[in-house]
Amino acid sequence: VRAGSQDSDRPTEALRAVLSWAASQQHRFYGRTEHEPGSDQPPAAGWLGAWHQRADWKTLAILPSELKGFLEKQSFEQEPILRSWRDRGWLLGEDEHLTRKVTVGNRKTRCFVLKRECVDQVSGLD
Repeated sequence: VRAGSQDSDRPTEALRAVLSWAASQQHRFYGRTEHEPGSDQPPAAGWLGAWHQRADWKTLAILPSELKGFLEKQSFEQEPILRSWRDRGWLLGEDEHLTRKVTVGNRKTRCFVLKRECVDQVSGLD
């Protein structure tokens, strides 16, 4: 029963899947690629969000369309997963929003922002 209940923690499973996907796509996150000074040229496939390259990064920001599309492709129910992440304190939203404004490339846009602490906890690095 205990093993079955761990398997049914869909929000944690979803977060692990998202982290694996993000790690494999780091070149598509603003802040993770090398740029010419003053250049914010996006990769050919576009930005996925923003993620500082520093070892002590604090947040991982993912564009809503990209995150929701990924969750859907992986057969996760988007809204319940995102609400659960908020309720667990994994998302940094603004006011009633699940998202917050983040700089991606040369503009501010709303993103789902995951806290480093939850990433470390779910990744087993904590």
